[in-house]
Amino acid sequence: MTIGDKCPYCGGELLPGYLQSARQIIWSQEEKSISFRADEDGDLVVSRGIWNGSFADCRYCADCGIFLLELDPATGQVIHPEADEEHNVDAYYGKRLLGGGHKSIEGPYILYDEATDYYYLYVSYGTLTSSGGYQVRVFRSKTVDGDYVDMNGEYPTADVDHQLYGLKLTGNYKLPSLERAYMATGHNSAFIDEDGRQYLVYHTRFNNGTENHSPRVHQMLMNEDGWPCELPYQTQGETVSGTGYETDAVVGRYFVINQGTNISNDIANPVILYLNADGTVVGREAAGTWEAVDGTYYMHITIDGEDYSGVFCQMKDEAGTDVMTFSAVGGNQSVWGVKYIAE
Repeated sequence: MTIGDKCPYCGGELLPGYLQSARQIIWSQEEKSISFRADEDGDLVVSRGIWNGSFADCRYCADCGIFLLELDPATGQVIHPEADEEHNVDAYYGKRLLGGGHKSIEGPYILYDEATDYYYLYVSYGTLTSSGGYQVRVFRSKTVDGDYVDMNGEYPTADVDHQLYGLKLTGNYKLPSLERAYMATGHNSAFIDEDGRQYLVYHTRFNNGTENHSPRVHQMLMNEDGWPCELPYQTQGETVSGTGYETDAVVGRYFVINQGTNISNDIANPVILYLNADGTVVGREAAGTWEAVDGTYYMHITIDGEDYSGVFCQMKDEAGTDVMTFSAVGGNQSVWGVKYIAE
């Protein structure tokens, strides 16, 4: 097969390079030695395995990304659109929603929420290994074909640092009651149950030196601004109080993590913060303010000058102990807090 200069699907320029294997399978513009790892900015990890020393000429399209195509409801066949470069529509792939440019964005899942009247596009960033920074991001749009934007009203194109884009819901983290840190939480789906509760479904690895994984299901609650807030622990049938919680129930000592926006093997470990009855947040490593919205489960918290909007919810940790939690989002970051009720 002759390799041309243009992508046969989107018409973009094909970058010359090599598909190579030595533990990893990667695409790179540089021919590497028999033992190597992806180490250049342009290297693309395709898969991981135990093959050694193989390589072949291979061109790569950096212009492709996450696309949307309409299906004929009667036949299930693809309905190819007319090309429209101005609106990112390719005649073969359909409407480009995100990505391109070697960006590690995959696993798209779209969910419509009638209550907020938004379509939510969930994707995974990073590499699917325990040390690959795998994680869940979310964007939203008023129409199914976009534009899908993050909390800053933006989305990643082929020429940007994509870790700055998209609300990061979950990544690598450690919370009380977890025997090990959860790693590479991603490749999700999402659904709204018959009772209106909304859930995020994904798999997680652990910091135990293996690639063994396990599925998790977490309930999500929308904040006042219509952004999903993932509850800190896997669901055990918890029901949020629609009228909120008394002040005495939510003040106290919290184990707090910030998921950040980075794509790395760093683990979000908890710090101790106190939510006081006077609306202050106090801790050795951070400080701020908080407030609950009267008659609701909504809350707002400011930590070191960063504002987050979220929810309170009483639930159980993974050891079955009753906890009060908060989950809040702001600036494309998620912060979670866990307070033990018996304390």
